[in-house]
Parts: sequence; structure tokens; C-alpha cells
Amino acid sequence: MIQVGYVKKVIKIQNNTILVVSAHPFIPVACTGGVLALFSEKGWKCYVICMSAGEKTFSTPEEQEEIIDEQKNAGEFLGVIRTDFLQLEDANIQNTESTRDILVRKIRMIKPDIVLTHWHLSTHPDHRNTGLAVADACLLSQLSSIITQEPAHTVNRVYLFDIPGYSTNFEPTVYIDISNVIQTKKEALKVFNLFYQKFGSIEKFLEIWIGKSRINGMASGVEFAETFVSYWTQHYGARALSYFP
Repeated sequence: MIQVGYVKKVIKIQNNTILVVSAHPFIPVACTGGVLALFSEKGWKCYVICMSAGEKTFSTPEEQEEIIDEQKNAGEFLGVIRTDFLQLEDANIQNTESTRDILVRKIRMIKPDIVLTHWHLSTHPDHRNTGLAVADACLLSQLSSIITQEPAHTVNRVYLFDIPGYSTNFEPTVYIDISNVIQTKKEALKVFNLFYQKFGSIEKFLEIWIGKSRINGMASGVEFAETFVSYWTQHYGARALSYFP
């Protein structure tokens, strides 16, 4: 058993594996880079999946290759074992049967205990549909009636992260203390040279994301934190307890 988060939620851990699924590159580092660094240091296996490489922004083959390399390099810096790109269409990611099938196969291959993905009420359709598709796939992954090369796998918990400016009605229920790895997250964020050429300076985005972690830390009694909403995915639903968690 391992205790996860500033809010004391105890969950059963089997494989010590975390999977982050994001619509686009950069987001896994900005939203979960601290968690990835923290848990990889603890010996967990960390994986990242990007649904799209953002070809509407990174439009040439050279830019596509560069942003993919940047995400993979940043992931390696954080201790990520592997980063996969599903090459779904940017700005048109849908929660369809084919998308869920791809995700179920990936989940069964990686066998994560914990999955982190987008908040479902994002105003960005790619973020929103990624979050919904991942949550659905986590539930479907445990059904043995769905046949793939890998056996059924149960994801213990799904947690949702937010992106400033896109996430409506996001109220964190879990705070992860990343104070000891904030410098690692900062260095990983510096890897994205092409991203900053498109969207703004490194200094601007460091101020946004390190500042957000600092504010989250202030709200939870630590120096820096990343925040999530706990999302239930298993058939069993909520559990009655004999104590207040």
C-alpha cells in the first residue's frame, strides 16, 4: 500500500506504474512533470502518451520531428521510460470506438496502476475528448470480453489535471508535493525550444507553470504542488468506509 497525495487517499498498487495521456506535447511536462520526476525517483515506471503531435501548429515534417524529440527528451529528463505518439489528427481528436480501442491496447500493454489525463470540462475539444476517451478506455480495459493480444487490466485510479485558461469548474481534490523535484521540472520545461518559438519565451512559461505549482503549494501547506481531481473509473463505484478518510 502507498499513500498518494496531500489529501490522504490510500490505493492498492500492483505494478508501480503511472501513465500520463495528453492531447499534445509539452502538456505532460507542464501539468505532470513534477509527479513524473517524483515517482520515477521512487522507482516507479512512468510512461507518456501524446494523442497528437500538434501538426496544426508544428506544420512541417521538420517541426513535427523536432517537437516529438523535445517531448521525448524532456520525458527522459524526468525519468519517463517511453513516450508514444498516436498520431491522431490535431484539433480533431474524438472519443470514438477506434480511439478507445487504441487506448485499451496501450493501457493493457503498459499496465498502469494510475492514469493521469485531461479534465473533462476543458474548453479545448482535443483536451476534453482525450480526457473522456482515456477514462472510458480505463474502464473498458478491465473487461475480459474485449479481446486484445494483452489480457484485461484494471487501472486502480484515474486523476484529471487542468490547464489554465482552458479548464472550467476545476476544484482539486488531490495535491502532490513536488517541492523536492521542482528544479527537475523546471529544467525539463526548458527543453521545448520550438514550442517557445511558437508561443512565447521560456521565461513567460516558466513563470506560468512554476508559479502555478507555487500557488498550489501555498494552498496545500507545501512549497510546490501539482493538483488533480480524483475520477472513479471502475464498475464498482464509490466505496462505503467505516472511517473518515
